[in-house]
Amino acid sequence: MSFFLTNPSAVHATCLVEHVDGDPLGVRMATSPGSSAVVLAAPWSRRDALVAGAGSLQIAAYILAGSIDLEGTSWAVYNGETINLGQRLGCHARDPAKSFVTSVFILTSRDPLFGKDHVAGLQWLIDARIESTGRAHILRGARPSRPDLDAATWIGLERLLDDARRGLVALGCRLLEPIRPDHTEARTELGRTASSAARDAVTGPEREAAASTTFVERMSGLREGATLAGPIEPRRLYLVHRDVWAHAVAIDGNVTIRAGSEIRRSGYATMPPGIQLDRERLFASDIVIRIPGTDRWRLTHDINLPSLSSAAKFVTGSHVHAASWKPMA
Repeated sequence: MSFFLTNPSAVHATCLVEHVDGDPLGVRMATSPGSSAVVLAAPWSRRDALVAGAGSLQIAAYILAGSIDLEGTSWAVYNGETINLGQRLGCHARDPAKSFVTSVFILTSRDPLFGKDHVAGLQWLIDARIESTGRAHILRGARPSRPDLDAATWIGLERLLDDARRGLVALGCRLLEPIRPDHTEARTELGRTASSAARDAVTGPEREAAASTTFVERMSGLREGATLAGPIEPRRLYLVHRDVWAHAVAIDGNVTIRAGSEIRRSGYATMPPGIQLDRERLFASDIVIRIPGTDRWRLTHDINLPSLSSAAKFVTGSHVHAASWKPMA
């Protein structure tokens, strides 16, 4: 069923996410099979629960992140390391300079040999990676110094960070990801040639339309391949349409319709074919139960859809706009 595919890249790199405190937007832990890397994330207000969820993993590098503009497109981060996670986060919580922080991400290892020197090296790698991506402004008094570690240790730390990077993405943090994928010179030159030919072929109304599109892209700040700068803030949403009620979690464009939501059985014949097919497959499955005396069925499991618009149509069986989803208080 297509709506169960939450992340196509997971086919190549499996990452397991656990909701440590049972809240999908609370303390989350990501691990990868065969790797000692452990990544935890939580809203800054839940840092005590995060420390509790980390348990004995108190030697860790961490990223404190927060938006510094109203649109959420500019982010600041503070990157550090510690051998006493609870104590260190408590100190930051009392620091007025950290008032911008809204999210905290922890990177650590289950390797029993992971110690003070290793976490200092991991912090150095994280700082360099964030700086190279340009996704956020790094707040620091001084640049962290590069620890004197042997080559084998550095190789192990780089592998640990690569494993942790997948966990960060799974938990909604893209701070270590390139803003745009790399392109070879040949590919860039091919694109330049194609763009030039396309401009020569476009005239009149088509050129005006293209110019209008470029203007809108420029004004919105979003172009093909562009992304927001910092961590992806998950949102709790609900939808009420006639007699149907549903609630969902949206993160980076993907929408998880939560168990307990209602799905209308009947639907418009003019719905997009893909949504029609997924709805029929849903009602033929065992993850919905009929609500007696109504045209509604209730979900018993979470399901995932690629956008708020498709989720609204899927739930209601109607041509409902994405704006029908409202933030939960």
